[in-house]
Amino acid sequence: MSVDMEPASKKKFSKKSKSSGTFNGKSKDKAAPQETDDRKKFKSLKRPLSNDNGSETPSPKKAKVFNKPKPWLKKDKNGKPIHGKKPGETEKPDWNKMKEEKKALRIKRRTEASGADMYELSTQAKKLMEPLRDRKCSKNQQLEQIPKVYSLLKGNLSTVVYSHDMSRVVGVLLKWAHTLELSHIVQQVTAELLPEVVKMSQCNYAVFAVRAMIDYCQPKQRTAISKAFHGYVVKLLSHKFASGVVDRIYGKLKSEDQCELRKELYGASYKLVNGKITSIKVIFENLPAMKESTLKNTKGILLRLFEKGGMQYHMAHSVLADYLNHASEEDCTAVLEQAKSHTKELTGSKEGIHVIMKCLWMSTAKDRKKMLKELKDDVVALASAEHSHSLLLTVFDTVDDTQFVQKALLTPLLDKEHLPTLLVSTYGRKVLVYLCSRRDPKMFTAADIAKLAPGDTNPHSKKDSEIRSSELKSFAAPLLLQHFAENPSLWMEDNRVLLVLLPIVLAGSGETLKAALETLAQYVTKPPNSDQDGIDIRVADNAGCHMVLKKIAQHDKIFNENNEATFGEALVAELTDDHYSAWLKNNRCCFLLLTVLTNGSETVAKTLRSKIKKLSPSVWSKKDTVPLGGVEIKKLL
Repeated sequence: MSVDMEPASKKKFSKKSKSSGTFNGKSKDKAAPQETDDRKKFKSLKRPLSNDNGSETPSPKKAKVFNKPKPWLKKDKNGKPIHGKKPGETEKPDWNKMKEEKKALRIKRRTEASGADMYELSTQAKKLMEPLRDRKCSKNQQLEQIPKVYSLLKGNLSTVVYSHDMSRVVGVLLKWAHTLELSHIVQQVTAELLPEVVKMSQCNYAVFAVRAMIDYCQPKQRTAISKAFHGYVVKLLSHKFASGVVDRIYGKLKSEDQCELRKELYGASYKLVNGKITSIKVIFENLPAMKESTLKNTKGILLRLFEKGGMQYHMAHSVLADYLNHASEEDCTAVLEQAKSHTKELTGSKEGIHVIMKCLWMSTAKDRKKMLKELKDDVVALASAEHSHSLLLTVFDTVDDTQFVQKALLTPLLDKEHLPTLLVSTYGRKVLVYLCSRRDPKMFTAADIAKLAPGDTNPHSKKDSEIRSSELKSFAAPLLLQHFAENPSLWMEDNRVLLVLLPIVLAGSGETLKAALETLAQYVTKPPNSDQDGIDIRVADNAGCHMVLKKIAQHDKIFNENNEATFGEALVAELTDDHYSAWLKNNRCCFLLLTVLTNGSETVAKTLRSKIKKLSPSVWSKKDTVPLGGVEIKKLL
């Protein structure tokens, strides 16, 4: 049977449209045309043949091909892989040979980079310096090795100092020469490297040698190094590596030499002034016509230092504070906007702290929060430092959101782990006192109060200062009193810390005040670790403790008016007949009892009178044994 079929070349199959899903532009919804007879006959030829029974014979199945197991994927009984060799894999390489080849290649590259002579020189120098790293190296051996190293490198220091290894060798050479009092070697090395000091300061390796030169050379040579920086100060302060070098030498120079470096930050107008330029005001006095241009140049340099990261150094802080004292309000605002985002960098100096204080006074509530978030991680260090503690006092006086201040600053500051650090620090104790007794003239000098006074008229603080102070006090006092109740010895053994305790107790209230007064009375009547037999009156008889205890007892009147616990009640509860007998013989103890008697409640006064009347005849049997305080007590009996 023959079947007429069209040739394959004449068949035209339509392609499916990508966009609309139709065939030859026609929609799929339309009915497809019926198959022709020729097409049906063509499909019948593809059907499988039938057997004798008429059933179709199944097509033969293909045999499955299993992959052979790979030897490097086999596992043993315990499931651990058995490492075999992959096809084409060679035998295990000789690692020692590879190390030798790598070492030879490294030596070849270094020799080509620095030259054969310089490479050999550096290798010998490192071998000579190696014994000095041993702790067992004797001083005599050190005295022998250091001159050998210097004699080897002499004349080639300016060449080898730029490599990463030899810069360290030069630094260690200067250190050991200074330690062993070989000052002539330090001088000679510094003199040889002095012409290269500006270039070395900008090299990430040679900069370590410059730092060693600054640390170990004599003052005259240090001045010579600073003179080598003249004309490059702005450039170096903007450099990643050199900025630290300039700040390092600035901190070791005299004030006159510091002015010579600092004047370049005022712009080029300093070149027209003869004499010492201590501040920007000197330029204005000598060149009145150039005041605006000088301020403009100084502002541009400061903004450049903000961008380049040079505002973390003391020199830049001094110029910034000087500029803000003379610039217009508009320019000050523009510079302070940049300073707000560099709060942490400005905390390293006295001038930087003044700048941050001005930022707080001129900032909105939102900006103040951002600044405090930067400071909260270092709040303990700030509170313990000489200048930065005044920044926290400014925060307490300025920020209206006391809840945020409590959470961000006071919570870590008043933590039990950090309070001992603050109590030991002179400035940390000032911060604690300020929280409970704001601007108390008995605790703060007139200069301290005058430093904070300009912030009282800032336009962004709306809350009354007394309300702000009372909110901080109500948060801080209970925590401090609780710490005292748990650690009385830490507070009572140092008279300087006792002065901090006084305003804290006077600011207390509630159960924390009661617990603190009971702890205080117990400590006074029964001092811990006492070596005396019988009653120990060393705490009550101590001059500092006596003064603090008397002032707390005098405050009992106010405690009674506010229905709070009093020191007199706690003391009377702890005193026994033996205590009365011992205290009535001591002048300071008698005056303390007299203060409690005159300022305490009626119950306390009644108890004291009855006890003293009962025991005083035996104690004051002779007139000579009656102290002056006892004479005053007799008048009230």
